[in-house]
Amino acid sequence: MASAASSILSCDRSTPPPFLDPSPTTSPRKSEPIPFQGVLKLFNYLKKIHEGEVDFVTIQGIYYSCSTLSFFFVIFTNYNHFDISLAIFNEISNSRDRRNLKYKLDYDEESELLIVKFPNPLHEALHMRLYHHYIFDKMGSNKQMWVNTGTTQYRAEIRGKTARKEPDSAGGPIPERHGLDKWPTLVVEVGYSESLGYLRRDMRRWFEISKHEVKIVLLIQWDGTRRRIVIERWEEQQQEIPVTRLVPSGSAMRPVRRQVITITREETGGTFNYVVTSGDLLLMFSLLFLRQPQGAEADIVVTVDDLKKWAEFCWAYVSI
Repeated sequence: MASAASSILSCDRSTPPPFLDPSPTTSPRKSEPIPFQGVLKLFNYLKKIHEGEVDFVTIQGIYYSCSTLSFFFVIFTNYNHFDISLAIFNEISNSRDRRNLKYKLDYDEESELLIVKFPNPLHEALHMRLYHHYIFDKMGSNKQMWVNTGTTQYRAEIRGKTARKEPDSAGGPIPERHGLDKWPTLVVEVGYSESLGYLRRDMRRWFEISKHEVKIVLLIQWDGTRRRIVIERWEEQQQEIPVTRLVPSGSAMRPVRRQVITITREETGGTFNYVVTSGDLLLMFSLLFLRQPQGAEADIVVTVDDLKKWAEFCWAYVSI
């Protein structure tokens, strides 16, 4: 039997969901049989895919998927009449939580888009090690004024429709971002070489659905083929636009990529070295804590040496 990862990759990508193709010219393909009935059996089927018990995915609405090193995500859309209503999403989410399944869920009611993500040890190391060991630990005494929200499911209403998102890692200051319905100031998302477009879509979505309450989004892209890790730091800034009835102020927020850091693994004489381009990773204190630093407080700096150690730690989860 082929592995679940290779099976997923063999799915037809010729007709992607509309958000992947800004000007789709192809018509939806013929519906394929759904190998399950009922929402509760959906996760049983997804679990079988993840564990390699299912050789091929024949499910309506899967048009694009990505897998690398046993990590992959599956996308369900209404593009082929697969009903992903808010009620169905809630049932899926509640079923996952009751059964303590380790899947991440992102949902957009407006487009009826559901993304189910399957993490693996490498995926977890990429975001958790950087976030906890090299960002949170550098907060010093301010750690007691910071809440780590982990993979909390965040909810928002956008244009009258519900959106739900779960970060890989996230956190914010206490008391400003502590409690129900409070958004983090920092979000970390991980993806692989094939999924950079999804990562950037995630970044824009975090800023949008939080109504700009999220201040920094770190994107971590693992590229095993090129033996490198890429970090993008995104923030927002005001953009002047023509005054209209809908935007009377004449300005709007737009995402801006502040940093791109590449960490490449190189081998010389059987010894592995990690080369970092673009220097230290910098996170502004004022954006994290929503106030200016005082006294000995300062911006969070993840140094080049820190990044090398982090990359070496993550590579231990890779079979080469």
